Amino acid sequence: MSLDATVYANDDCDTAIASIRIGNLDGVVQLRKFIKEKFPEASVLLTKVLYSATHCGDSLQKEDILRAKIELATLSGRCPDDELVQEFVTSFSSLAAIASLHDQPITFT
Repeated sequence: MSLDATVYANDDCDTAIASIRIGNLDGVVQLRKFIKEKFPEASVLLTKVLYSATHCGDSLQKEDILRAKIELATLSGRCPDDELVQEFVTSFSSLAAIASLHDQPITFT
């Protein structure tokens, strides 16, 4: 089991613009635990992105993507030396930027 996130070109989800692997079950649990300790107020990251390693079909809409970008920037500043967190911040920030640029949601697969 793993959690991936994808931005599609349209609502039919037939053409992916960008995709990232967030992690396997253990990786998602580890990220969630670390973020919950260091940044418990990260509402979108904790309740809509990392709440489960198997929430396929869920998506982040425009307002959640904007909030996630803010939370990612804050998280990066609070955990500058943690490689796992910084890798997540970098990859998910890039995906969020692409989603915003194309005005598309981020879909979890």
